[in-house]
Amino acid sequence: MASVEKFDTVVIGGGIAGLYAAYLLQEKKDKKVILLEAKDRIGGRMDSAVLKCAGGTDTWDVGGQWVGRTQYNLIEVLKEFGLEMYDQYSSGIKKLMIHDPTNIRSYSGLIPTLGPLELLEIHYMMNKVSKMCKKIDLDNITTDPNAMELDSMTLHSFVTEKCRNEATREIFEVAIRMVFGVDLSQISMLYFLYYCKQGGGFETLLDIKNGAQEYRVKGSAYQLCEKIAGRLRHVVLGDPVQSIKQTELDGVTVITKQGKTYHCDNVIAAIPPHLVNHIDFSPQLPYDRIKLGEEMPVGHLIKFIVTYKTAFWKEKGMSGETTVTGAPGSIGPISCTFDGTSSNGNPAIVGFICADHAIYWTRKTMVERREAILQSLATMLGEECLDPIEYIDKDWAKESYNGGCPVGVMRPRGLMYFHHALRQPFGRVHWAGTETARLWCGYIEGGIESAIRAVSEITEQKPSSVHEWKESRVFSNDSKYISTFQSKSSYLWRFVTFMMPITAVCVLGWYVYKHMDEAYF
Repeated sequence: MASVEKFDTVVIGGGIAGLYAAYLLQEKKDKKVILLEAKDRIGGRMDSAVLKCAGGTDTWDVGGQWVGRTQYNLIEVLKEFGLEMYDQYSSGIKKLMIHDPTNIRSYSGLIPTLGPLELLEIHYMMNKVSKMCKKIDLDNITTDPNAMELDSMTLHSFVTEKCRNEATREIFEVAIRMVFGVDLSQISMLYFLYYCKQGGGFETLLDIKNGAQEYRVKGSAYQLCEKIAGRLRHVVLGDPVQSIKQTELDGVTVITKQGKTYHCDNVIAAIPPHLVNHIDFSPQLPYDRIKLGEEMPVGHLIKFIVTYKTAFWKEKGMSGETTVTGAPGSIGPISCTFDGTSSNGNPAIVGFICADHAIYWTRKTMVERREAILQSLATMLGEECLDPIEYIDKDWAKESYNGGCPVGVMRPRGLMYFHHALRQPFGRVHWAGTETARLWCGYIEGGIESAIRAVSEITEQKPSSVHEWKESRVFSNDSKYISTFQSKSSYLWRFVTFMMPITAVCVLGWYVYKHMDEAYF
C-alpha cells in the first residue's frame, strides 16, 4: 500500500497564484505545504526563453510580462524578491494597418488617426463604456437592474449596434481581442464591463502610460516564479492531480496520476476554471461550479519575439507599436506589437496573434508564421525587419494544462447564473488563479491577489468586500509606481486636439450622433 504524506495544505497548480499561496502559507503562516504541478515546469501562464540577440543572448518573457502602477500587490512582491521594473518603451509614432498594406495610418497617443466621424464614434464608444463601467458594483454585480439584460447580450452585439462605422468597429474588435484573446461573440457584455472595472477601466487595460502595460521586469517577469519556487520546501512537478476526496471529519485526500497520496486539512486549487472539471471530486462538485468551468472558454494567443541588431524603429522615430485589422488569413498574422527591447538594451519586437487569427495561424508551422510576421513587420516598420537575429513564438493553446491564454472569459448568462461559484469554497477546497481575482482579473496581479484571498479564507482573516480589502492593504509611498486606483477620465483633450482643425465637419457629425440610441444606461 502506498504511503500517505500529510500536510496542512495541498496547493494544486504552479502558476503565480499557486506559488504565492504556498509561499504565504509556508513563510508567513508557518504551515506545512506541498505544491503539486501537472507540467514539468512551474509558472503556469508565465514562461521565458533565451534568444540570440545583439549582445549575445538574453531572456524574454513568452508569457505574462507587464506591470501596471495600480497593481499594488505585484509591485510589493517584486520588491520583496529583489526584482526591479523599468518603463515599457512607447515614445514615437505608432502604426495602424486597416485591411491591406496600402492603408497604413500613423498616429501617437491611444486613439489612431481616423476621419472626423470615425473619431467622434470612437470617443462616443469610449465614453459610453466608461459610464457603464462606473455603474458596476464589484461586490454586487448581479443585483443591478440591467444586469440580466447586459449578461444576455454578447460584446459583439453591443459593438455592432453602437458602431455605425466599419473602421471604428474593427478597431474596437482588435483591441478587445488583444485583451481577452477571444472573439467578441464569446463574451458577455456584462462580463466585459465587470472585467474592465476590475482593472480601472477599458482605457487602462489598453494603454501603456498609466495603464496595464506601463512597466516590465528587469531580466524577465518569469524570474518571480523561479524565486518564489526556490523558497518552497515541497514542490512536485509532472504529476497531475487525479482525485480529491474530502470528509467533514477526516480532512482531504489528494491522489495524483502517478498514485501518490497526500492528506491535508485544506486544498487550494489554483488552476484555470476550465481545467477544474478534469479532476474527480468526492463528493461531486456542486452543479454551479461544474457549469462555471463549462461556461468559461479560455483565450487563444500566440506570442512572438523577434530580436534585431539595432532598434531601427526607434531611430526612425517609431515606438514599435503596431495594430492590424482584417479577417484571419487575409492580411497576415499580427494583431499587435510592442517594443520588446530588454533591460540589457538588446533590441527586439514582441507581438501577439490573437483570437480568430490565432486559430487560423495555429494550423501553420512556426516557419510559416515567422515568414508572414516578418513580412508584415517590414510593411509597417521597415525592410530591416526582414533581417532578424532570431525568432520564437509560443502557442499557448498547445500548452498542456493551460490550453490557452491570457484568461478564461464568461459567455452570456454565465456571470448571472454561475459567477457566485467562482470564489465560493467547496468544503475544504478553496479557489485561486487570476480568473478568481477581485481586482485585475487576467493579469499577474490578479493571480497574486487571488492567492492572498485564498490563504486568508483558510486562516479566517478575509475582508468582507472589495472596498474593505483595498483599504486594508498597506503599500509603499513610492510615487513612481503608486497612484490612486480609479478609472481614468475621458480623453476630452484628445477630442479637442483632433477636432479643432475640422470644426465644421465635427458640428455635422455631432448633429448626427446626438440622435444615437442611448438604450443602455
